[in-house]
Amino acid sequence: MMENENRIEKSELNEILEYHQKWLETGGTHGTRADFNGRNLSRHYLQQANFERASLKGAILEQTNLRTANFKEANLQSAKITNSSLQWAIFRNADLAGACLEGSGLQYADFSGSDLSRAKMSHAFFHNAYFLKTQLKNADLRNASFRFTEMNEADLSSANLTKAVIAKTKMIGADLSQANLANTQNAMSDFKGSNFSNACFNRANLF
Repeated sequence: MMENENRIEKSELNEILEYHQKWLETGGTHGTRADFNGRNLSRHYLQQANFERASLKGAILEQTNLRTANFKEANLQSAKITNSSLQWAIFRNADLAGACLEGSGLQYADFSGSDLSRAKMSHAFFHNAYFLKTQLKNADLRNASFRFTEMNEADLSSANLTKAVIAKTKMIGADLSQANLANTQNAMSDFKGSNFSNACFNRANLF
């Protein structure tokens, strides 16, 4: 199916979110949990939108303003959220396994406790973002930019960080075993207690 054939219009989107808000406020006794599985929400203005616990599996949100949006505990498996504005968005305990966030601005976003395993996030900006105890196993983080990022106890095992910039970032107790850190640049980051077993450091400047 072509992406445009499954595009959701603004009026339908607002109605679904309204019923979803009632579902959240009443603990499920009224309203309906939002289901955007496979739908195309691209280019809508969704700043501050509440997608908490919503289902967006395989949804498309390209070039979308999602600043300060709430995705806590939402299902975003295999969602395509590329070249979008996600500054200050909340993804705590969300499922983003296999999602694509390439080229998106994720400054100050909070991914703590979320699952980003196998996620595609090359060329993304994670300045001041939070990844506390986040699952990033096998994630594609090539050319990503981490500055003042909190990644304590994150699982980055087998992740691809080739040519990533890691500046003044905290990765205390992180798991970087078998990670690819080739050509990675570091400036004053803290890797205390991190696991680097079998990691690739070809031409890396980490310490």
